[in-house]
Amino acid sequence: VRAAGIWSGGVMATDAAAGAAAAAPPLPRAWLTHGALSLDEAVRRVTSAECGAIATFLGTTRNSFEDKEVLRLEYEAYEPMAIKEMEAIIEEAFANPSFKDVRHIVCGHRSSSVQCRNIVS
Repeated sequence: VRAAGIWSGGVMATDAAAGAAAAAPPLPRAWLTHGALSLDEAVRRVTSAECGAIATFLGTTRNSFEDKEVLRLEYEAYEPMAIKEMEAIIEEAFANPSFKDVRHIVCGHRSSSVQCRNIVS
């Protein structure tokens, strides 16, 4: 079974390798954005004819925390460190025997203000 997935502390997507992308350089596996993340873009980065599934995770802003109202979340990041940490998470997933059939993983994270009930990553 070949698997694919998307994780989000941002968005993370995984999929089996495709042999067709020789013409264009590969897109980064980890990225930050100040705007909204695109689930479609993450899925596009991992889609492969060799895989029969794509697993995804998206975080959202909830309206309360410890009985206090939440209006929005403010995300900041030191980009070089954030990219390095997301790459480490990707490598950790690849090293885990439970994910031996995963072929591609991408991880994106939003660095900006996120209103309640919006997608965080």
